[in-house]
Amino acid sequence: MDSVVTFEFPRRVVPGYLHTVLGDHYDPRDKWRAEIPPGHRFLIYFHALASTGQATYEPKKEKEAFQKAKKASEDSDWRFFEQLLKRGKARLNRPWAPLKSKKSQALSTAAEMGHAADKVLDALDKRQECLSEPHAWVRTAKLTAPLLTGSGNPHPVENGFAFLTPYGIPYLAGSGIKGVLRRAAEELALWQEDSASWNFFLVWVLFGFDPTSALFQQDPAIQVENPFAQAYEKKFAAALDPKQKALLDAWISALDLDSSIGAPEFLRSLQESKKARERVHWQGLLCFHDAFPQPGAELGVDILNPHHWSYYQGEESPHDADKLSQLSFFLVLKPGARFTFRASLLRRRGLEKLQDHIEDWQALLDKAFERACHWLGFGAKTAVGYGAMVPPTRSADAGITAEDEEKEEGTIQGTSTESSLGQAAESSVGRMEKWQDVNLYWDPGREEVSCTFEGKRASSKDKSLLSEALLGKVKNKKKRPPKAHVEVEHIGGKEYRILKITES
Repeated sequence: MDSVVTFEFPRRVVPGYLHTVLGDHYDPRDKWRAEIPPGHRFLIYFHALASTGQATYEPKKEKEAFQKAKKASEDSDWRFFEQLLKRGKARLNRPWAPLKSKKSQALSTAAEMGHAADKVLDALDKRQECLSEPHAWVRTAKLTAPLLTGSGNPHPVENGFAFLTPYGIPYLAGSGIKGVLRRAAEELALWQEDSASWNFFLVWVLFGFDPTSALFQQDPAIQVENPFAQAYEKKFAAALDPKQKALLDAWISALDLDSSIGAPEFLRSLQESKKARERVHWQGLLCFHDAFPQPGAELGVDILNPHHWSYYQGEESPHDADKLSQLSFFLVLKPGARFTFRASLLRRRGLEKLQDHIEDWQALLDKAFERACHWLGFGAKTAVGYGAMVPPTRSADAGITAEDEEKEEGTIQGTSTESSLGQAAESSVGRMEKWQDVNLYWDPGREEVSCTFEGKRASSKDKSLLSEALLGKVKNKKKRPPKAHVEVEHIGGKEYRILKITES
């Protein structure tokens, strides 16, 4: 009886002029991967179909050839079978068939960032830095778990991925970042005891008012399992201290509602009346920008293998003899990628009084960002640990030292903190640099002077670094920022500490 090797080769559908350059069958040695951004390989040039066929061998005479063909089939080596087809040693069953068993190989063609994408990421980072406002909130964070974003986007392998069109690079949408940080801010406002930090008035003013929020659930059946609404009730009685009431009054004035409505009546109407909530149209003062991974990030292929499928379909009870359901492969951004997050405060006429009541909005965002990174995550599948991040420095009350963070990152990457990579990262901290002719900016909320240089940021709260004349120039927002030469010390990521300032 003859031995048969069946094969399935992922195949892309492209016009003839591209076929001559890129080819159409999957090739693990494809030289064009680094030249094409991953988003284009995942979408436009994806191997969504397949060529299927078989090769037949005599078991006794062609045992070695049979083993080679079997190995080539496992590796999806189209060149090997292409030669067999030309010699008549194999035949095609279907030249164009739906892709079934080789989805992981097809996805692997997109699981490489490539130097073309790194160039785009670097250019976008510089563009965002150039367009960033002087007092913008800029923070970096490192992925400690795979990131899946845009999983609901349509794609032949069922699970999509978010790439920025037309650049073809992975990113986190600013709207999604705003949603995650809003949730973190709400949790801090409702469950922390620090009255000087977040409250739900600040959440509404900065992030926008959501009339469908769980804060306002009134159904008794839901109320029992709604910790948000319960916490809202507890906070309501203590909400109207003079400081918070001043902020609320300024917000009510900015909403252009009936000025005769007092703060307590307004709050109670929001809680009790759906119509009252629907009359409030407020998008918030914060603008969040899309976040991009820094050059050097890597994509990978992850796997989902559901157990007890029949149980989840409501057919039978789970048991150890259950068969595993069909594997599902999807694209992820690997742990270790670093993102730069940016947000700015929208400046609008007529809102000066409201903005005056928001003191250190950047410090508030830092607290929400810390909680979002450690407890919520970004992207999809956050409930099972995807999308977790670590900011460059953690708050002291978290009880986690820099040494703990290095150990955690080393464990995630599968390496010891004694590895050469860890030593290189550690050695860069404390490095001294001199930046020439940089613009100086003053943040009145943080009482801090800052500057940027080649994608890096340095800051200091030490006013003695500035002469009296230079301090006056920095604080004068009506004139262009003064230029200076600065000496800085690296403290981690893209963050530096200013040690010396000399006016240019």
